[in-house]
Amino acid sequence: MDALKIFLPAPSLQKINDWINELDVQLNITKPRKTKLGDFKVVKNTLFISINNDLNPYSFLITLTHELAHAFVYVKYKKEVLPHGLQWQ
Repeated sequence: MDALKIFLPAPSLQKINDWINELDVQLNITKPRKTKLGDFKVVKNTLFISINNDLNPYSFLITLTHELAHAFVYVKYKKEVLPHGLQWQ
């Protein structure tokens, strides 16, 4: 959680950390990419989220929350639903 302090608004740290731990997701903070702010993927049953390191704290929070929503939907439905379908929304 300490590593996230520089990327997230302080009031959100505990909740985000709880979600990361609940999902057992691997979070990678990456160099900026031109085509995306973050992404979610599953490799060999391990959940991965990557977020660009150049986002302001609120953009980082929104992007990370978006990708965590993908992870929660994946855990519940696997690949049975659309990435931005009703269950994700």
